[in-house]
Amino acid sequence: MSGKTITYFLMEGTLRGRVKCTISNLIGIGYRFPKTELDKFKDKDEDNLRQSGIYFLFGTNDDTGKKAVYVGQAGDIFNRLKNHSKSSEMDYWAETVVLTTRDNSFGFTEISWLEKRFFELANKSDRYIIKNANEPNAGNVQKEKESELRTFLDNFLIIMEVLGHVFDPLNINVPNKRLPEQPQQPPSTKTRKTAALQLHFWENFKKYLQSQSTKLKIRTPRPQHWYDFSIGNSHCLISCIVSFKDNFVRCDLYLANNKELYRKLYSRKPDIERELGFSLDWQPLKTAKASRIAYKNNQLNLQIDDDKEKSFKWLKETAEKYSEVIPKYLRGIPQTNTKETEAHTDEQILYLKRKKRSVNAKCKRTSEGFIVLKGSQVSLQISDNAGKSTLAKRKSAKIDENGILLEDILFASPSGASNFVIGNASNGYTEWKDKDGQTLERILAR
Repeated sequence: MSGKTITYFLMEGTLRGRVKCTISNLIGIGYRFPKTELDKFKDKDEDNLRQSGIYFLFGTNDDTGKKAVYVGQAGDIFNRLKNHSKSSEMDYWAETVVLTTRDNSFGFTEISWLEKRFFELANKSDRYIIKNANEPNAGNVQKEKESELRTFLDNFLIIMEVLGHVFDPLNINVPNKRLPEQPQQPPSTKTRKTAALQLHFWENFKKYLQSQSTKLKIRTPRPQHWYDFSIGNSHCLISCIVSFKDNFVRCDLYLANNKELYRKLYSRKPDIERELGFSLDWQPLKTAKASRIAYKNNQLNLQIDDDKEKSFKWLKETAEKYSEVIPKYLRGIPQTNTKETEAHTDEQILYLKRKKRSVNAKCKRTSEGFIVLKGSQVSLQISDNAGKSTLAKRKSAKIDENGILLEDILFASPSGASNFVIGNASNGYTEWKDKDGQTLERILAR
């Protein structure tokens, strides 16, 4: 094999930041960067990410300590990564690698074939837990095109290795097969049933929205009782609520931490309600940082399919009405530009408190992962379903008799960090909150 000249450019001057890698005389190009630094790409490099190619979401499974990867392809990689970043299903994800071309020459056929080949290599290497739910389809590729793509594959494998990720099989005497994650202790039957109902409801709501004409920004459903829409202002959002226990749906204007804005809106209550065409339930939530302005519908039976369809229509129309009317009353209120600040800082501090388990912890979200900070108070109780990795880290961590952490500890995911702090299985996206009480899930959804 002939020699190759490889350019390895540190875009911030550090190995921990964004890296760009090219091979001389080839149009292929690779980028490696922390999950948190996607929004730093500008100009030509952003253009490269807004074209077609394949991408890899790397991280570490907190339960097993094994490396994990998701292999994907997209016609607009930048937007696909933005969507992934809002999903708690990708909580293991810490580092991104993108492979594309300098002239946007890849079509759907090319990226599908490459995605399939890299998926197979990752699977056979026995180095990674594969996070893809389904195996990619390579499509139909003619022999001439396949020969050309194999050259791309060979060069991309070199770039991947330069960027620190190897796809050669491990030299160990075990079968090459996809390894599943270690199962955690399952939640209660009641909890699983409720989560399944919530997810099913929001998935059908999403399908309903997609079948209609709407300006609402549709997002990926989660097994939870709310489904949020942006209203174009960092101080508040529209939150659709469902309760199967109490048989109602509700549409809220949720204000995370701005009592002054709530008071200003309340002063215009007659005007707002007149424009909306219905009366609202104004909830200042005096013991909380947040406030809520709600409109509830409990006239439907959520066990009946026809009424579920009616609830989708009601939620859509109410959210659209909020989206049409409320922004008029937000004019002149300065934005905090939270999205830009959080996307570009390596020192966003998150908090987790639980009185019953004596937990009072702080966590720093960085380009490397989530660091539970020295001085945090962690629960002295710990359950087996916290996960093997959590149990191992608890044994080796420096914690005094009062549960005070005496060192900083890095985790690949927010759930790994919250499991360690609480001493039990948990969802880090809903446990960790910023100083204003916003969950990490809602921060990422903005």
